[in-house]
Amino acid sequence: MSNQIVPKEIQLSDPATAIAVLELQTCAYGREAEIIGSRRIPVLLETFADVLECDEMARGVYVKAQLVGCIVYKRIGQKLEICKLMVRPECFRTGIGSCLLEDMLANEKQITQVTVATAAKNVPAIKFYMYLGFEEFGRQTTAEEIEIVHFRKKFMLL
Repeated sequence: MSNQIVPKEIQLSDPATAIAVLELQTCAYGREAEIIGSRRIPVLLETFADVLECDEMARGVYVKAQLVGCIVYKRIGQKLEICKLMVRPECFRTGIGSCLLEDMLANEKQITQVTVATAAKNVPAIKFYMYLGFEEFGRQTTAEEIEIVHFRKKFMLL
């Protein structure tokens, strides 16, 4: 892994990019499925067409032409919702996830809040978001019977 992590904007509507994102999310969320003890994660059911047709924004990190990390998000007014934050398991704990989050914030101006959700059993993700200053603001159980924890981080506009 290079010491230089450089996220860049990626277009999910590009077929080659959509294939790379689908492969990454299958790998990353497959690891989450192992952690939480359930493969009933909706993102694991997404298809190539789902990724290709989504209207969300994305930023990615490539190493030797392989997509190793990606953040997919949407903006609603002055709020950002992180839809997916994925890193190849062999690249965990290398700073890619933090870098993608910081890069997203640097490229999206005038933000008052960022939200994200993860499975309650995904302790590594919960620790990651809490370390970055996110606070829990709710829980819910999905139709797939997975308990989800919702986090948010608020920002002051200057």
